[in-house]
Amino acid sequence: MDIGQVSFKKNSTVKRIHVEKRLNDIINRLNKTKIEKTNVDLASERLQRDRELKKEERQIEKLKREQELKEIEHERELAKLRNYEGAMRPENMVSNQSYGSDVDVNEIEEDFM
Repeated sequence: MDIGQVSFKKNSTVKRIHVEKRLNDIINRLNKTKIEKTNVDLASERLQRDRELKKEERQIEKLKREQELKEIEHERELAKLRNYEGAMRPENMVSNQSYGSDVDVNEIEEDFM
């Protein structure tokens, strides 16, 4: 058996079809689009293809990393909001004693709502 030759395990399962008349118009159209390359350097083509694939993979990874950083930042912002960190500052806090005795309790409650 020659190198690159195709064979079948069982010849009895192979179906052969006899073509009575050859359709030259189809074959001619196929032959017109046929491109034969001579002196093809497959190693350099493969290296070029591998470089392009690596470049695409790097871009995809970069986009994923940026998306993850955005999600982490968003989670941090949500955690700050849930933590009430901005509400519990000393300058925002007011005690009942700071109002003094001259202010009526009903006025304070009216301010609250």
